[in-house]
Amino acid sequence: MNQQSVRQDQQPAPKRPTEYTKELGETICGRLVEDENLRSICAEPGMPDVATVSSWISNNGEFRDMYALAREFQAHCIADEVIELADEVSTEWVEKVRANGRVVRGPDRKNLPRYRLRTEVRHWVAEQLLARARQLSARTLFDP
Repeated sequence: MNQQSVRQDQQPAPKRPTEYTKELGETICGRLVEDENLRSICAEPGMPDVATVSSWISNNGEFRDMYALAREFQAHCIADEVIELADEVSTEWVEKVRANGRVVRGPDRKNLPRYRLRTEVRHWVAEQLLARARQLSARTLFDP
């Protein structure tokens, strides 16, 4: 089978939308609220690419406000996750046998560095999302 016949058998890739519609905007923002990331949303067929979404954020006040609100909500959800991670660390207990044979229960410190890293990364991401959302919300029609 030659290369030309392979191309004929394949269907053309669907065109990515470039024009903003409220339905697309709501779909993207709804999925962001559900904790999907923009790159994975835009990678799907029928969705705009990241550059198009960026253009919509810059040029469409309605979408910019909706997007900022979705990102702010996403930041709050990540903050909730940080609290859950911190609480999870404090509830893990293990039994330890002392040199004298006595069994004692104490906190499991083995996974502490892992939890600390997970918490710090999420905290940083939430701060960044919140700062960007607030920057978007503060923009006016006359900002570049």
